[in-house]
Amino acid sequence: MCDTTTGPDRRCDEGQEQRRTDANPNQNHREGGRYWGDRIRTKQSHAVRIVFSNVNSLGQSKMSSKMVQLESCIKKMDIDFMCMAETGVYWNALPVEDRLWERVKNWAHDRRITFGYNTQDILVDRSQYGGTAILGINEMAPKIQTRGYDASGLGRWCWFRVQGKNNVYTRIVSAYCPCQPPANHHGLKTVYAQHLRVLSKDPIQAFWDDLKQEIKQWTNIGDNLIISGDWNRSIVNTEITNYMSEFDLKEAITHVHGQNPPATYQRGTVSIDGIFVSPVFLGVRGGYLEYGATPGDHRGIWIDVPQETVLGYKMPQIPPKKIRLLQCSDAAGKKRYKDALHNKYLQNNVYGKILNLRNETTFPPPPSLQVKYDRLDRLMVQLKKSAARKCRKRRTGGKAFSDKLQQARQDINLWSLVKKRLLGCNINARTIIRARKLTQVTNSKVNLPEAQDKLDKAFRHYRAVKAQDIQHRLDFQYRLCEARAKEGNTTVANVIKNPV
Repeated sequence: MCDTTTGPDRRCDEGQEQRRTDANPNQNHREGGRYWGDRIRTKQSHAVRIVFSNVNSLGQSKMSSKMVQLESCIKKMDIDFMCMAETGVYWNALPVEDRLWERVKNWAHDRRITFGYNTQDILVDRSQYGGTAILGINEMAPKIQTRGYDASGLGRWCWFRVQGKNNVYTRIVSAYCPCQPPANHHGLKTVYAQHLRVLSKDPIQAFWDDLKQEIKQWTNIGDNLIISGDWNRSIVNTEITNYMSEFDLKEAITHVHGQNPPATYQRGTVSIDGIFVSPVFLGVRGGYLEYGATPGDHRGIWIDVPQETVLGYKMPQIPPKKIRLLQCSDAAGKKRYKDALHNKYLQNNVYGKILNLRNETTFPPPPSLQVKYDRLDRLMVQLKKSAARKCRKRRTGGKAFSDKLQQARQDINLWSLVKKRLLGCNINARTIIRARKLTQVTNSKVNLPEAQDKLDKAFRHYRAVKAQDIQHRLDFQYRLCEARAKEGNTTVANVIKNPV
């Protein structure tokens, strides 16, 4: 199906990705690599959200910065299926506590995982280029009937088979196609080199041939397909579209938003990540996320699929248990709530409206006055709810939370963005400004060596803080008790004895 020459829309792994030089009219695609297609918003009821991202290695520790970012984006975007490529880990070589299941077991009340990695290679190390994985989260997890992966043991794809009613089955796949490195790059650990040591033919041709046999089997048993992947070639290229059209599959996002998508790789000029779906899933909402919204050096891409098409029916909505963010026992949180509410009242002229309403009040109030009162009351309730969301954040994770740990993570995020921008990646300047406001850094205008040095220091500081997470947590809690004692005109000891 494909040739093995290194074209302008390919890139190689092992950190030596070649720069594409061919012109593309979408290179400025919403300046700075912003979203394309539908903008991702709060997930609608009875929708299944599927996100794909090339994460460029999840790291060898469950507390790696990639895992922290992955957990954050899954919860923030309310993702049902998180499909990933280039997980970059030889899972069998890791301690049990750092394997994928242990990493995600506290992320949701119910979850399923499937993953594939190269188990056939003789050059074994903890870090291994390539690999795929899918996480099934919360209410969709029990619907997963079976799971599997590439039978060759090379980790080229993995899948979930979701069971619905009336013999409706949906297979969700995450795939990674290897690419041939340039002639001057002879790495032994690239995905292409790994597969070449095992296979008797070109790894790229083998990928497409073997995937075709798998798709034939899946379609023959009547499964609807959602195949996401990093294809390492333009998804609007006639070669790949003709290949997928043999099975009546089309790329879901470009089908809706046109055949001129922006690049999905930070140093690329064409879209190489795509989600190919059966006809029943065409016409759904979907798009490309901003760079940095998901882990890795690729954009995350997403679609929202109706539950009826995946399961054959709408699942009843079970209201989740809600955590009250505004707590009267949290002095700092109360202050943030009051400040946020005051600013919102000023922005919406609430104080002036209250004064005008009082001056117009008569008894009995006429219907027009009642309408004004109800309108003002609805506005104030809306602003109070909005301010309450600003007073505290939910903190969950493998390490005890403290303000110092959070600051260390934000420093890493800032200098990672600065470094990527200096390397020519599509990082929006406003993204860096937002990240800098969360840190104590006043000047982020540095050159590349300085950015790398600051990033290294940020990682060293993060590891040092993380090693003392319990002590920092205790110090953080003590400072909260001091604030409550000051507000309540009492002693810290009394606050500790009576925490509520």
